[in-house]
Order: sequence, then structure tokens, then C-alpha cells
Amino acid sequence: MAWKDYYFLHGGPLVNFAKLAGYGLLCLLLCYTVRNDPDPFAAGAGEIVGVMMLILSVELGVIGSRILRDEVRNKTLVGLASLPFAMKHIVLMKVDGAKRSLLPAFVWLGAGVALGPASIVANGGQEVWTWIGGTLACAYLGTQAWLFAHVAAYYSLRLKWGALPLSFGVCVIANIFGGMMCFGVFVAPIIALILVPSLRDSIHARLEQLASED
Repeated sequence: MAWKDYYFLHGGPLVNFAKLAGYGLLCLLLCYTVRNDPDPFAAGAGEIVGVMMLILSVELGVIGSRILRDEVRNKTLVGLASLPFAMKHIVLMKVDGAKRSLLPAFVWLGAGVALGPASIVANGGQEVWTWIGGTLACAYLGTQAWLFAHVAAYYSLRLKWGALPLSFGVCVIANIFGGMMCFGVFVAPIIALILVPSLRDSIHARLEQLASED
């Protein structure tokens, strides 16, 4: 099932190669635009990491909204439910296929992160605290992107249309509200990590319900 999803839902190696090349050209363009910056390593790393985190968030949201929706629309849930696996295991197999499509984004995100030590060395260690702050910001955004993917997957089983924009709106509003209350930066990642297991249980239960209805 992981093979099927990777090739037919996410495009397989050909699409991955195209994304790897496209993201690479984008990263080179970002580095070129900051070539005259006083600290080109730091500027290039910041640009690459920021853009790749955005791309990863978009990819996770799209994967979350599609990974289960297509099974519902194509009426294939009954076939999946008849397999000798629990629904939780079936979802994990589909996730295994989906996560392979994220490899190009992670490769170039890693390339951006790798420029950090070069910047620190070039500045005699003066950028350490800046990079610590950047690491915490990336960790925060990562938890929110992970939650976004699960919210999108949940709504894709509840709504026929609009799961992705609704999920994005819910996550953005929640983060804005948390920021206004001055606790979002500290509490939002914890809330995300708490909500994800609950969303997974709800997704598994909803899949079993839809399969029984078909």
C-alpha cells in the first residue's frame, strides 16, 4: 500500500526528482539574491530554511487532505477494511508512502541548516544565540505543520470540499489567538503534541465508521 500511494497518489520517483531539482534551483536563487549581504551564509541559510519550512507545511497540509479523502471518494474503504490489518496499521502504511514524497523538501531544508555552522564560524561564534532562536522557531513551526496535516486529514473525512482551507484557517486563528494571549509560543507546541494522538484516534474511528456504511 505504501508503494501504491507513493507512485499513484504522490507521483513516485519522477515527481520527487522534479521537486528536488526545482527546490534546488529555488535555493540557489535565494542564495544569489543575498550574495552581497554582510553575512551571506546566515542570510542564505535564513532564506532557505524559511522557504523550505513553508513548502513543507504546504506539502504536509496537501498530503493530510488527500491521503484518506481519495479512499472515501473512490469507495475503496471497504476493500481496505477487509485486509487482515487494523485500520491504524493501514493508515500507517499510507503514511509510509506519503512521507517519501517529502524527501526533496527535507534535503534542501537540511542544506539550509548546514549553512548555520558556516555562519557561526565565519562570525567567530557571535551568531550562536541567533541560531538557537531560529532553531526554536523552526521547532515551533514544525509542530504546527504536523498538527495542520492531522487537522486536514480529519476534516477531509468530515467534509466533501474545503478541508484544506478550513484546516489552514483553524490553525492560523488558533495561533493568532495564542499570540494575542501571550502564551502561544510556549503552549501551542505542547497543545499540538497533545491533540495529534486524539486526532489520530478520531480519524481511525471515522474510517471504520465510513467503511461500515459502505
